[in-house]
Amino acid sequence: MIYLTVRSDGLSYAALAFFIGPALGIAFLALLLGALWLGWRFWMRHRLPPEARAKQKAWRKHPFYKVSKRARAAYLILCLEEVLRASGQDFPRWSFVRRELWEVTRMDEEDWAFRVSDLMPDVILSANSYKDLVMQRRETPYPLYAYSEEDFNTLYALYQEAGDALDQIDYVMSQILDVIVYECGQGETPYTPESLRFIGQTQEYLRSHGIPLPQNAEMAALLMQHCHPHSGKPFSPPPVDSSAILNLL
Repeated sequence: MIYLTVRSDGLSYAALAFFIGPALGIAFLALLLGALWLGWRFWMRHRLPPEARAKQKAWRKHPFYKVSKRARAAYLILCLEEVLRASGQDFPRWSFVRRELWEVTRMDEEDWAFRVSDLMPDVILSANSYKDLVMQRRETPYPLYAYSEEDFNTLYALYQEAGDALDQIDYVMSQILDVIVYECGQGETPYTPESLRFIGQTQEYLRSHGIPLPQNAEMAALLMQHCHPHSGKPFSPPPVDSSAILNLL
């Protein structure tokens, strides 16, 4: 009777060890991995010079830090629209340009960048005609031009009619393009913190020229919710020829 009791207790201990042993091992492994991860973060943070650490800390406080590249570009398009308003441009005349820019919200970023690069004022005004531009492009690594001759003629006339405001328009259009192409492709730093400067530079540029920042608080708030470490998922742009707002998320 005593032998059976001892045997029964032995089986209980064995069963207990069978279930608890692996659980303790998993818990220990989780603690070890957690400690290694914290140690790696501590090392990564403190291996940088104090200036770099301060810059990283400032980046994380930036309101656009977690906002996707698509939404960052969309905010800068709102800035461009403020420039167009402040300079008295005819919005219907700029519908083509604005529509092409707003495609950043849903096109592949490389395809979008190719088209917008060919949309820039300095490209259009670098030639006297569509044929001249096509001839110029044949001598470059990018011989194809994204737009038709009719589109070129429309853009050429539009940019010439913009007058002195073209410098401001060209500056903001360049910032829109740069916020997408900066570090574009493999190896892109999550949240591309260095590209946040394009937003700050544009905001300061508008202030220095007496141009208000985007006034559409509802749209700006929707863009701020579009978070992603890279370009993020496509979303619907606002209607270019209307003041109505779509649900962007």
